Amino acid sequence: MRRNHRRYCTVAIHDEFRTSKICTYCHGAVVLARSRRLKNGQVIFKTVNGTVECSNPACVSFRCGYTMKARDPHSAVAILMSGTYVLESPSRLPLGVFSRNSNTNNARSSSGFKLATHIQEDARMAPQ
Repeated sequence: MRRNHRRYCTVAIHDEFRTSKICTYCHGAVVLARSRRLKNGQVIFKTVNGTVECSNPACVSFRCGYTMKARDPHSAVAILMSGTYVLESPSRLPLGVFSRNSNTNNARSSSGFKLATHIQEDARMAPQ
């Protein structure tokens, strides 16, 4: 199948590491969303399967009130971002938050993650 697709477009095998655990806007950690329910006069929290939520107050989506996202489309966008970065960067390495060999696998700070900074660093490290 891959061979047939290669006739018409660029085909790449890409690692999906952490693509469902990272916010596509700030690269902070996302968690399964929880909804509040009233049961017997008490408020209980129930996880909403298939939905993730970014709780980083510095995140653009958080500030716009767009904190909950469908998990599968969100992961697909993260895979697209990571794969595009691999194809376009001189080092051919994934973004730090999506790399298995990176020290940046912990949740990112509230300051977020700057894609442009990584592109500039890769450009400096690329052979001339």
